[in-house]
Amino acid sequence: MSEDAASMTDEHIASIADRMIEEGRRVSPVTVWSEINTGSIVEIAAALQRWQAAKQRPATLAQPATEVPEDLAGTLMEVARRLWAASREDAERVLNQRVGALSDQLGLILAERDEAFVEYQKTHEEAAEGREHLARATERLRASEDSVQALENALAAANARGDAAEARAAELLQRAVSAEDGLQAARASLEEQGRAQEALISEISNRNDEIARISEQREEARQELATLGTAFQVKSEEAERWSREASAVTSRAEAAEAAAAQAVSALEAQLDAARSALAAERVASAAHIDEAAKRLDELRGVTQAHEELSAVVASRNDELARTAQERDEARQELVTLGAACQAKSEEVERWTREASAAASRAQAAEAAAVKAGESLAERAALEAEREAAHRALETELVASRKALAEERQSIASRLEEASAGSEELERVARELGQAREQIEALTGQDAAAGAELKRVAQEAVAARERADAAELHAAELEHRLAKQEHADAARKSVFSREIEIRATGGANADDVVALQRQVTAQAKAHEKAYGDLRIKAEQWVSHAKDLKQRLDLANEKILFIDARSIGEVALMRKLSFELERLKPDHELVFREAQQRLIGEKMVQQLAQKGYQYDPATAVISKIE
Repeated sequence: MSEDAASMTDEHIASIADRMIEEGRRVSPVTVWSEINTGSIVEIAAALQRWQAAKQRPATLAQPATEVPEDLAGTLMEVARRLWAASREDAERVLNQRVGALSDQLGLILAERDEAFVEYQKTHEEAAEGREHLARATERLRASEDSVQALENALAAANARGDAAEARAAELLQRAVSAEDGLQAARASLEEQGRAQEALISEISNRNDEIARISEQREEARQELATLGTAFQVKSEEAERWSREASAVTSRAEAAEAAAAQAVSALEAQLDAARSALAAERVASAAHIDEAAKRLDELRGVTQAHEELSAVVASRNDELARTAQERDEARQELVTLGAACQAKSEEVERWTREASAAASRAQAAEAAAVKAGESLAERAALEAEREAAHRALETELVASRKALAEERQSIASRLEEASAGSEELERVARELGQAREQIEALTGQDAAAGAELKRVAQEAVAARERADAAELHAAELEHRLAKQEHADAARKSVFSREIEIRATGGANADDVVALQRQVTAQAKAHEKAYGDLRIKAEQWVSHAKDLKQRLDLANEKILFIDARSIGEVALMRKLSFELERLKPDHELVFREAQQRLIGEKMVQQLAQKGYQYDPATAVISKIE
């Protein structure tokens, strides 16, 4: 017996029946049960029988010998039959109403179940489309990886060309230093030649003065011999002595003239040596010019390589932008799909709650039908003449009970199917949420890779600008070498002029000093030009080293991005495989496992490239 039935007493039912009689209402088990709205109709009918027996007991005690007349007994039987018919009609009407309401609710539940199944199929198709989008994004990521590899190869080639350019610049600097040393040696030799020329000029001047003096003395002696030949014959011996002295002076003058001729020939030899040195220097300058031309060609090749690298980087940026746009579209589709799945999940939950409420109402109706059956059984026991009608009603109630039980079982099975569909939808929604998180993480990483590639492209453009500046500098060096060659030609003309002056014998001290000053000024100008050239070459070498360091840094960052993309590709492949198998409890669903897998792939890839990577600190270093 339930708690409500235990709390119900005969006094409470008797008080309700007395109140209904006072209000002029008909007393029956159904009307009393509608007032109480709890308990069993059979128990209420038994309590009403005890209440009626208690009301009839005093009259029986007062008239124990009186028998009930037959017409009164017939009237009572007729009243009882009418009460039973009215109760049966009420019970059948209530039962029919409950069965109709349950049938309507069942029809609604079945229609909603069909709609939920259609929505589930749509959701499954949308999930398949999402997996296809994910596969296409994986393919695009592979293409991006190939592009990054090509960019890495281009940067390696540019780095090699930069190394070659640095070696060329160092060689050019060495040659410039050697040329400067040669210039200093030539300047020292020119200074020595100038000093020797000054000494030779002074000696020639002294010899000329002595020859002029001796010639004057010889003329004077000849005049004296002519005037005193006839008068002073006695002094013939003295005259002969003077003649011998004059002959000796003449021989000394001739020896001085021979020494002067030898000095002139030595000076000519020195001039020839200076001329050959200038020719050798001119050949070296021509070689420097050829080297500068080769350097210019190499710089042009480096510029062209940088332009090709810029084109590759621009195409890579376009491809990354297109991939990011497609990824955003896929993410929007996944967000829409997740919202639809959430809405369908809420609808399925609502349908589940309504089906549960319908099942509870069906159970209440079944309980009411059982109670009505029990009440009818009691009435049939009291009224034996209506056993056949009671059996028929009981048969109908049993059939309706079976139909309700079958319907309840079908509703339960459908509710189980709906709950299974709800669980499937929730699982798919979780998987889609996880996939969306992975795609958002990959989006951030791709954005970082795009920013890194843009920065590398900017560095490549800056390197190309520096290469253009180096090309201009090489052109300036070539111009300076041309000026130097012109200056060498001018110096050669000066030396030719000096030789001509000496050959003609009309050289004077002022012209020689002016010529020496001009040669000294030109040597100082050449020394200053070579100093500027050396400074420029040192600046270019330092600039080339800086460019090489930046290219190495960019290469390392490209290697890092390449390794990171390979790890992400491996992660995406495994995630796609696990999503296809619909296993959300896989270890790759967790962020820690994903980061660990990416770190392992990055370590392997960078080890193949000659670098070492620490996943804990994200530091990359080159293996010695």
